[in-house]
Amino acid sequence: MKPTKVLLLTSASALVAGAARGSVVYSGPIDDVLTSTNAFQLDLNNDGTDFNVRFDGGGAGGSSNKPFVDARTSQGLSGTGFVLCFSGTNGVPVTAAGTDIGASYAATYPGETTGYLYQNYGGTTVGAWASSSVTDGYVGLELVNGSADSYGWVQLIYDPTAATPSLTVVDYAYETSPNTDIITGVPEPTTLALAGVGAAALLLRKRKK
Repeated sequence: MKPTKVLLLTSASALVAGAARGSVVYSGPIDDVLTSTNAFQLDLNNDGTDFNVRFDGGGAGGSSNKPFVDARTSQGLSGTGFVLCFSGTNGVPVTAAGTDIGASYAATYPGETTGYLYQNYGGTTVGAWASSSVTDGYVGLELVNGSADSYGWVQLIYDPTAATPSLTVVDYAYETSPNTDIITGVPEPTTLALAGVGAAALLLRKRKK
């Protein structure tokens, strides 16, 4: 797993009239490619690992493509994390950039301790990430502490078309203010007051595009 530089951004992301905004922690580019049974450990709030992003080659059902996001305490995780999924199936929707992740999103996609992008361990297709083409999207995440819900996202690229299928962790972000929405996508320097090197890093990335 590559080392991650975390930038603290004083947020006004997606300037919605009357919407409260707090501070966003943004990972910066990660681009960690997962294959087979390796995992990316994701700690949103520095309290221990909250999620494992995995591409698991095992399980039943005749398919080796089982990318998923795991928050189960049985896997040594913090126990406060939930993956926002389709109700009743643990399937993960493909969420686009610019989507508001918050209470309304969580009402549509309730939190589960495991979220499957494509197939579950029984080999049943439950997620919305395509099995025959490359899918680039966001997964909504939630941390729960009593009555306080904090939201975040991780951007993933699922490629089942290669000789060795892969799942790439692109980047992630977390809203530190409880019960406050976060917008998927790289925070814009024009809408955020960035701290020091964070501003330079994001501006440089935008210039290279």
